[in-house]
This record gives sequence, structure tokens and C-alpha cells, in this order.
Amino acid sequence: MYNKNGTIHVLFLLSNKMIMLKEITKEDIKREYSNKVGVTGKQAAKALSITHKTFKKKLELYNIQFKKRNSKYKNLNDKKWLKEQYFKNKKSVLDIAKEINATSGAVYSAIKWMKVDLRSSEEGLKIKFPNGRYGKNASNWKGGKRKSGEKGQYTMILQHTHPKADPSGYVMEHRLVMEKKIGRYLTKNEIVHHKDGDGHNNKISNLQLTTRKTHFNDHFNAVKEVKRLKKLLDKNNISY
Repeated sequence: MYNKNGTIHVLFLLSNKMIMLKEITKEDIKREYSNKVGVTGKQAAKALSITHKTFKKKLELYNIQFKKRNSKYKNLNDKKWLKEQYFKNKKSVLDIAKEINATSGAVYSAIKWMKVDLRSSEEGLKIKFPNGRYGKNASNWKGGKRKSGEKGQYTMILQHTHPKADPSGYVMEHRLVMEKKIGRYLTKNEIVHHKDGDGHNNKISNLQLTTRKTHFNDHFNAVKEVKRLKKLLDKNNISY
């Protein structure tokens, strides 16, 4: 049986699944995206209560063109300028943001939008910390581990060379443990499930490799079983 937090997580996934099945018409897309100036695809997707991935599929289905990037920071609309600053001048995202009085998030978004290849985490750190005070040499070094998740329920490990490392060079520990066991990198469709529900218990005996679809179905079936047992307990006046 799943714990309370697990049940809430399942219901959240289920609600998202139902939203994604919502039928979005061409008129809906035009109303929230095409006919509105300055609205991005992500903003339109949020307004339509669907994922950005689903929104892009709808654009292709209805043959609606993506809008050209129109950032309020004019420099971020120029791919040539951005690549020159990022690679040739070896500026960090934060340095570029300060130069044009923008947010680092806006710069990072522009880099992703224009499909500019990101530097490796190691290269980025050398630029950000030219004196070498990063990683093990940093004053706040904590052994290359940190917590992740909304409530810190997972553990991340510093792995700069990993292809799926985040911008700071960290990877989920449970994925690293599973990759070591199977001898290859996990695909984006593969999920590592914690059998006991403890995201910090990353012993291989507690981990199970599955797919996103199977993982969702397992949780969905667990929720149904919880409801069935609750009805049975209520029927027999048994407290829980």
C-alpha cells in the first residue's frame, strides 16, 4: 500500500493525464496564441491547461506556425550575437544578463529557444570561477551531494561528465545507481522506482527500473486498491 504522500503524487499525475486528454481545437489555439501579441507557446499551453509538448503537437496538427522569438531584450533575439557572447567571449549566462540588464532566466531561455549548444558543466564552472574555487575547492563544498525535489526527498550526486547532468553538474543518485547496474545510460522514458517510497534509500535492492507508462499505471492501480480497502474498512466500521 502506498503512503499518503504517494497517493497525493498519484492523484496529481492522474489529473495531469486527464488534462492532456482534453480536446483542444484550432480555434482555442488561435484565441490563446495566434491572436495574442507577445504570448509564448508555454504561456498559451498553461492557459489551455495542457503541457508544452502537447501544445507543440497541436500546432503541427493544425498547421499553425510557431511565432518568431520576440524577447523584450532585443539582443536575445539575435542568435549570432548570443553565440558570440557565450562561446567566443566565453561569458557566463549571468554575465550576459548583467550586460543587457536582463534576467539570467531570460538568457537561458533564449539559448534553449535558439538551440545554441550549452557548454559542459565543467567549462561553465571554469568560466564562472576563474580562480578555481569550485567543486571540492569551494568553501561550501558538501561532498558532492545535495537534496532535490520540492521537499528535498531525493539525493543528487555531482557528475560533470554525465550527459544528463543539470546546469550545475548534478544527477539523481537513484538513476546513477541503476545505470551502474545495467551498464548503460537510462533513456528519458525510463523511470527508477523506489520500492519503499523513500527517495533517499538508493540501495539497488530498493530500486526498480520501469517505464513512465508502466509507472503511471502501477500508481493508478495502487490508488484504486487504496479506495477499495478504505470502502471495505468503512463498511465494517474499522478505523484506520
